[in-house]
Amino acid sequence: MRDLPESLLAQQYGTPEVGGLTAAQSTVAEIVNLGRRAIAIQADVSKKRDTQYMVEETGRQLGDLHILVCNAGVVSHSTVEAMTEDAWDLTFAVNVKGVFLSCQAAIPVMKARGSGCIISTASVAGKNGFPGLAHYCASKFAIVGFSWRWQVPSRGNSAFGSMRSAQGFSARRCGNTWQIR
Repeated sequence: MRDLPESLLAQQYGTPEVGGLTAAQSTVAEIVNLGRRAIAIQADVSKKRDTQYMVEETGRQLGDLHILVCNAGVVSHSTVEAMTEDAWDLTFAVNVKGVFLSCQAAIPVMKARGSGCIISTASVAGKNGFPGLAHYCASKFAIVGFSWRWQVPSRGNSAFGSMRSAQGFSARRCGNTWQIR
């Protein structure tokens, strides 16, 4: 995302820098203060190499990967007529491609250990349209469809995923394992 125009990043994050790492580090500090282990990894989920690094570094520092939570997302407000192609592309790169690439990086690790759970967060916008948010709603509809795919067993694999919404509009039980036969 660093190669996107600063004005677009500022619209998405409030500053030209991609946000989130400082908040993640603060959360890590709180978890560590509770006597638990946690790490923060800066990654651009729209880049395959970053999602692979994220999964590899998690395994290196914390051990086996048990759960993947796909929660990265961006939103901006614009009518379809006024929306820039860059705004559309950023929304889909982070909100949809980021889920795909993160799952793609994590699934082989989870298969190798025989279990895992993937949780993809969506939004009420994944079920309903909202004025000025056509691109965001379309991206969240895509995540809902992609996540529902995990509810269907495939070629001997029983994969249980979960779609969650901050608003609680829909939740599918993740179960306690992702069974790979």
